[in-house]
Formats: sequence, structure tokens, C-alpha cells
Amino acid sequence: ESGQAYPAFETPEELNAKRAAARAAKLPYKYDRAALDLDADTVQEWLDEGRPHVIRFRVPDGSITIKDEVLGDVIVPDGELEDFVIRKGDGFPTYHFAVVVDDASMGVTHVIRGQEHLNNTAKHLLLQSALGFDHPNYAHLSLIFNPDGSKMSKRDKDKALRAEIKSRG
Repeated sequence: ESGQAYPAFETPEELNAKRAAARAAKLPYKYDRAALDLDADTVQEWLDEGRPHVIRFRVPDGSITIKDEVLGDVIVPDGELEDFVIRKGDGFPTYHFAVVVDDASMGVTHVIRGQEHLNNTAKHLLLQSALGFDHPNYAHLSLIFNPDGSKMSKRDKDKALRAEIKSRG
């Protein structure tokens, strides 16, 4: 109702064609907000007939500042984020939407995670603001790597340790 999210009706094939055209032009792909060009009557008609669609979050203009306890202020420039999907075509929320709602409902005050999740944080801040939720404190930690250079995860640290012990005899 507030206009901060909207239905988008493009098919996967249509989006793939747009991505391919951007690749061919050697340009990065960014959703073009084509769904916002539809008039309200068409949108309502398509919704009423049950046409498949996703719900996209309308990213507001302006840069986004992530206040990070480890990295300091990280600025995501205006135009860097595209309108992202918050409800998939099957009706289920995306990770980004669900984690923001879950964190708020559980009263999460601090989020500590690896730096590979820093890009997600801008989306989470925007959703928190749109929903009227408080922003938790964020801290993004450096990654830890296995001896082979791959990112260590909780699932493979035992494997890496066993390999190192075996290599040392």
C-alpha cells in the first residue's frame, strides 16, 4: 500500500533475455523496473487472473551507509542496488525478507557474520527502515581460509584439520 514494493510479472525467460542482451552489450544487468510502467488497471487484472509474479522491493534513491563495528562506515553508492525480489513466484518470502522479519521479531540487537554477507546488509537496512524496525548493530568479520585457499566453513574445518594432520604424519 505504501508503494515500497510492487508486483513484477516478467517471466524467467524474459529476464534471461534481458540479462543476455546486457552481457552482449558488455553491460552489467540491473532490473529495469518495467513492472512500474504498467497501469494500475492492468496490474489488478493480472493479479485477479492469477498471473505468476514476484514482489519486488522498490529501492529508494540515495546512497546507503552501513555502520559496521569492524569496518566502520561502508557506503553503497546510489544506483548500486536494483529493486530486489522479496516474495518469490511460489509465494514464499526470500531469505532477505524473512531474516529481517525474524531478527526483528526475536529482538536481535547484534548481527556478527562474515564479510561475504556485507552486500546483503544494505538490503536488510532498507527493509528494516521500510517496515519500521530498529537496525541491529552489524559487524562483518574477515574470512578464514583453508590451506588450499578455499573459504573455511563450519562444515569442512574438520576435513581440513584431518588433512593437515595426515600431511604431517
